[in-house]
Amino acid sequence: MRTAPSRFTALAFAALFAAASWAQYPLRPIKLIVPIPPGGAPDISARVIGQRLSELIGQAVVVENRPGSNGNIAMDLVAKSVPDGYTLALLADSMIAINPHLYKEMQTDPLKDLAPVASVVANQWVLSVNPSVPVKNFREFVEYARHARPPLAYASGGNGSIHQLAMEMLKQRAGIDLIHVPYKGGAPAATATVAGEVAAMFSGTSSAPQIKAGRLRQKEQVKLPYLGHTKSRAQPRRPQRTKFFSTY
Repeated sequence: MRTAPSRFTALAFAALFAAASWAQYPLRPIKLIVPIPPGGAPDISARVIGQRLSELIGQAVVVENRPGSNGNIAMDLVAKSVPDGYTLALLADSMIAINPHLYKEMQTDPLKDLAPVASVVANQWVLSVNPSVPVKNFREFVEYARHARPPLAYASGGNGSIHQLAMEMLKQRAGIDLIHVPYKGGAPAATATVAGEVAAMFSGTSSAPQIKAGRLRQKEQVKLPYLGHTKSRAQPRRPQRTKFFSTY
């Protein structure tokens, strides 16, 4: 996986609105649609951006969570809204670039029905495990997973999510077997991993507090890798996945 950081292509309008309307915009609160449940990286980013945007424009920015179908529900809602600039969305780039290749039928064509405004956030993915998994580094995880019977279960933010695709690529490259357990967003997936419902997951930077607190790692320092070509600011000591699989 060479394009490791996931970017949130933010504030996608259903369409560009007329210049006359723009001169008086905004006259009422703006709705900011988020395609995941509360607590995940897009949700956190939307609330930070929404607060600052509200201060700048003098109108409330209301964050509305519309999870489901790996972001397709949120995209459909925005695409079908009145194209007046009062309905925006904070979407992950995977929903725009990958979903059309995963879903046979989509009601929304993200390249035609949505207008991108800005890319505002870059997110890195960390391979995290429940503390009960007896591994201290990436190689130990691969070996442990290779011999685990039954296969280890891993969590994701949903079918077709980056969480799942990253782990499926790892399975393919490392030659290991894992059982996929999809959840309705990265935050519920992280909660399930902390609770021990599953053994591992690829989590975004929103899981950094759990990792630092030891709820998503072994009591000893577990040096599991993250997906990225640059060092993580939040966890600079963590190794990059290219140290193990140059093509991953």
